[in-house]
Amino acid sequence: MPVALDQDDTISRLQLDGEVDIGAALELKGLLVHALAVGQELRVRLDGATALDITIFQLLWVAQREAARAGMEFSVEGQVPAEIALAMADAGLDAFPVNPN
Repeated sequence: MPVALDQDDTISRLQLDGEVDIGAALELKGLLVHALAVGQELRVRLDGATALDITIFQLLWVAQREAARAGMEFSVEGQVPAEIALAMADAGLDAFPVNPN
């Protein structure tokens, strides 16, 4: 499963693994909508991802914007693989806050 959501009392963590493309976009959108509705800090882990397509970047960008609008924390947690970081920069999404935990 390329996307998974884990929640505790204060944080929602979204894990993306492997190649995450448009085939996972609907599931990712649903998990992001749910996490945003809960209103907790939202952290996205990309350390297990090998590739993300532009659809996934767009969903993450919208989630970050909506989280900011709602006064919620949104960050990328942990290490971002070099290929993913380069693709994020190329897409203009390198401004996501990074939480090293």
